[in-house]
This record gives sequence, structure tokens and C-alpha cells, in this order.
Amino acid sequence: VNLVGYIRAEMGLGEAVRGEAAALTAAGVPFVIIDHQAGSPARMQDASWVHRIADEPVFDTNILHINADLLPQALEQLPDGLTRGRRNIGVWTWELPEFPREWRGSFGLVDEVWVPSTFVRDAIGEDAPVPVHVVPHAVRRPRPPFLGREHFGLPPDAFQFLAMYDTQSVMERKNPQGTIEAFTRAFEPGDERVSLVLKVNSAGDREVTALRELAQTHPNIHLVTDTLSRHAVDSLMHSSDAFVSLFIERLFRPWMLASGLDCAGCGNCNVLSQ
Repeated sequence: VNLVGYIRAEMGLGEAVRGEAAALTAAGVPFVIIDHQAGSPARMQDASWVHRIADEPVFDTNILHINADLLPQALEQLPDGLTRGRRNIGVWTWELPEFPREWRGSFGLVDEVWVPSTFVRDAIGEDAPVPVHVVPHAVRRPRPPFLGREHFGLPPDAFQFLAMYDTQSVMERKNPQGTIEAFTRAFEPGDERVSLVLKVNSAGDREVTALRELAQTHPNIHLVTDTLSRHAVDSLMHSSDAFVSLFIERLFRPWMLASGLDCAGCGNCNVLSQ
């Protein structure tokens, strides 16, 4: 298999490619990785699979971890002839019930599509001219020992809600303000039984200032803005009791399941139970 995608990206789509690489390795399937970086604003510092990166495709099947909207441009930048004469599988995600019509041309670039949930299948699969299959993301189980809450300066005994937001995404979609508002409406400022931790990736001054202003009445809301190692992120999740997402999740959260977290969500997302 030629596994194509954002293998070094420190974001969800990168984690999905790395999970696929781990699954192929566990299954004993020979593969190489064709790294793609264009079109992603994420940091490209994850080096866990660089030893499998190749300059050219080797095998007869491509698994393309590039969404439908970016696939045409990506194929212009990837090795010439990558898809010619090969079976091409697109791994796509989408977060709303209807797939954008302007992206339908990408169906002509693949032989089939894999999606991580039935929600995405129902959105993409309706009227799709190629087969659409649910293939859940591979789950990487974090490995102990973990860092404790004291490492992050968090209260040791509170019931800890965790939310995550990347400023490179669209704030209105991920809705960290809504998460803060929901917490402040549910709990009093001095309630030491609970805490909300908001991990902000790619933290910029403007976004962080706006979130701090929203949270300023509640000292039990904590913003974590430092760039963390993979182990530290795993530890932060492991130290939490529940994950909060008001975003209509286009994938399931593999690390959430692996960490054993409960999830409070938007109520429009069957992936939380998959």
C-alpha cells in the first residue's frame, strides 16, 4: 500500500494517517508513506513515521488521506502518475449531513471512499458514484506512566472536563466560547468540585485573550496554551474525567476512546457511541 497524507502533521488528520500506518504494520501489510504537507497550517514536527517515507509510490494501491476539497490540488503536487494504473481509496471526512456539491468532482479521482463513521457515510454516500465504506480510525492506546495533574498546575481532586481547540481551525466551528459559556452556566465560580481545562493549540495572543476574558469570572477554568509533547497530551487526557465537544464531530475521537473518557457532545453525532 502507498499511504498518502499528512504523516507529520500535529492535527487530527495527521493522527489518522499515523493510526493507519500502525494498523498496516500490525497487520503485516507492506507499505510506504508518501508525505504531503501543502494546504495544512498545522505544525509538521511529528517524526514517528519518517523512516517509512518514500519519494515515489511502490505498490498498486493508494490510500489517500486527503479530503475531497483538497484532493485535486494535492494530486498536482504529489509524485507524477501517483494514481495512474492504481486502485485509489480516498479517506474523507465531513461534518454536516449534506456533502458539498462543489466537491463531488473528487469522486472521479478515486475508486472508493473510506469514512470513519456512519454519520460521514450517510453524508458522503448519498448519490455517491463509487462505494463508500465505514472504516473506523485505528486507535493508538497511550502508554503509561503518565504525568499527573500537578505537572500542568491543575487541581488534583476536581472532576476535570477537557476541551481542545486549534486556532488554525475556525473558531465558530469548534466553538470554544460555547464550551466556556456552558461551564459557567452550569457551575459557580467557587465550585472546587469541578474544573474545565481548555487546551489551545497554535495559541495566538488575540484568540487567547478573548478566551481568557470569557473565563475570567471562573477561576476553575484553566487554559493550557503551551506546545505539549505527545506524551504530555496523552497525560492531560488521562488525567481528565470527561471530554467536551460542541463541535459536530466529523470523526470519532480515537484518543478519547483509548483514554476511557466519557464525552459530553453536541447531541447530533452518532460517532460518540461508535
